[in-house]
Amino acid sequence: MRRIQPRALLPALAIALGTMACESVPEESSAWSSAFQNRNGFGWSGGDGAYSIPLPDSRTLWLFGDSYLSDVKSTGRTDSTLRFGSTIAVQYTPRGPVPPLGSDFSFDWGPPNSNGWLPVEWDVMQDPSAPESVEKARADSLKLLAWPLHGMTVGIDLVLFTLPITPFACDDCGGPGIKVHGSVASIIRGVDKPYSEWGFQRDVGWSESSRPEQQFVPHSRATPPLEDASWTFWGNVVMRDPNDTSGVYVYGHRRQGDANSAVVAHVPGVALADDLVDFGRWTFWNGTEWVTDPDQAVAIADDSATETSVVAVPAEYGTGYALVETNHSFSTELKVSLAEQPWGPFTQKYVMSLADCPVGGFDATRDITYAGKAHPGLSTGESLLASLVIVPKPGTTDPILLTDPHLYVPKFVDLPWVEVFAYEHSSNERCSQ
Repeated sequence: MRRIQPRALLPALAIALGTMACESVPEESSAWSSAFQNRNGFGWSGGDGAYSIPLPDSRTLWLFGDSYLSDVKSTGRTDSTLRFGSTIAVQYTPRGPVPPLGSDFSFDWGPPNSNGWLPVEWDVMQDPSAPESVEKARADSLKLLAWPLHGMTVGIDLVLFTLPITPFACDDCGGPGIKVHGSVASIIRGVDKPYSEWGFQRDVGWSESSRPEQQFVPHSRATPPLEDASWTFWGNVVMRDPNDTSGVYVYGHRRQGDANSAVVAHVPGVALADDLVDFGRWTFWNGTEWVTDPDQAVAIADDSATETSVVAVPAEYGTGYALVETNHSFSTELKVSLAEQPWGPFTQKYVMSLADCPVGGFDATRDITYAGKAHPGLSTGESLLASLVIVPKPGTTDPILLTDPHLYVPKFVDLPWVEVFAYEHSSNERCSQ
């Protein structure tokens, strides 16, 4: 595989990075990991996803997928209940290089038997552009779940993307089947206000006057059969255009059979939240130019994970963009790919393995990782703050996933840029120094 570095990286800098790398290696950010370990009675004690979005007043919104609510004793999680869909946390400490404490977070969740803090109901899916799989799932009386994706604050409003899915019985899937129907975009108004005034009540849900405004994203795709794992959804990364702050890039994920790739849309002139969900503005990169047909969008990264992040490379390390994600399914690796432009193409540059640079609670003989992504708004100029989630390999019958508070909870790694540019793979020897 061809390896690339941003074109503006100077040879002298490359040499300096090589000499510095031994002094700066990937390691767990114990303070960040610790902040998400529940030690304060019954409450949120685990979830995947872990998307971070800046809010007004230097706050940060964290979004998690299916989550555990429990107490945590010395023996592990107790009295656990699983909340499907989404849960959230608001971080109140200012964004910057100083890691937060657990007390800096306020967690919240929706009512039991709902599809989360940000629910999607079947009536939202009754859109002329929605795929036939929606009607198939509804006709079969299947449950609708809503997993969180990314989003951004525009002015005083928040735009969030959500992944509506239905689980179904699948004899050939090796477990429950999951049908992805596309994406839903939601606007939550007035997030400059204290969270207590957003209009949400724990275990109850949204007040009628504050209910998020939701639309199906018409550029989504899904095949009619539930068993056909082919789809395109949008919103797993949302990023302001670094070269034109009125523009926004919305990244998506496309699966065709066993092939997974990243795609990208561009939305110009985004001054209001409503501009971002004005889907007639969206254009799609076809490899040469931006076009209005989403079906012409080309892969900007192959073999790409469902959850990704895209960050600008700091100026002192050159120019370009990094796509950070978990590596292949059932791996223990975090992958960084580089491109000269936000629309790619992204080519693999570096892989960090937890077998080389472990985090607390990780067992190389038992565990895998997923949901890897970087958090640029919470990183320093010298390193990326990245998170990932650890779970036992599929087929593990030990109830440790339920009881071990280190599993199914975000773990954080500081990934130095010098390491990324000096090497192609992590090293146990370097991480052990």
